[in-house]
Amino acid sequence: MRSLINCFKFLLILISPLSILLLTACSSSQKSAPSMKPEGIIVPVSVLGAVTEIRKRMLQNSLNDELSKTFRIVPQERFEAAQERAFQELEYEQCTEDQCIMMIQDMLQVEHLFHMEVISEGSTIQLSLKLVTLNEKRTKKDFCDGCSTQELSNRVRLLVVEM
Repeated sequence: MRSLINCFKFLLILISPLSILLLTACSSSQKSAPSMKPEGIIVPVSVLGAVTEIRKRMLQNSLNDELSKTFRIVPQERFEAAQERAFQELEYEQCTEDQCIMMIQDMLQVEHLFHMEVISEGSTIQLSLKLVTLNEKRTKKDFCDGCSTQELSNRVRLLVVEM
């Protein structure tokens, strides 16, 4: 009986450091594993009216930058390839914007799709940011009269935060 107790004590002494080591390793690996952001598709900015390519690109960059804080952005090449496949697979009458968006999301297995439109008339600009998920479609809009590109960029960031 005494030898059984001694054996049990030996096992406890041996197991304790191992269990502490294992617990420490498990907890540190959980802390160091980055949280997985959901994937998101960003459709290139659409423009209606007089907006320079430079301003359009700057607004696209602001949109990408702000969304990348919350989403892993699907590379543009993957989006364009899926878009091309959607155009090939859908007949002309079927290829509504909503149908194409749903097909692209399905092909890429990505729930969140963002599309920004910049509409310009004179000095007035409307920014419209659309989010399409599998369950809903939301749009946020902002108007600006005589805004600089920097002001518009800040407004893009606010639209993303509001979304």
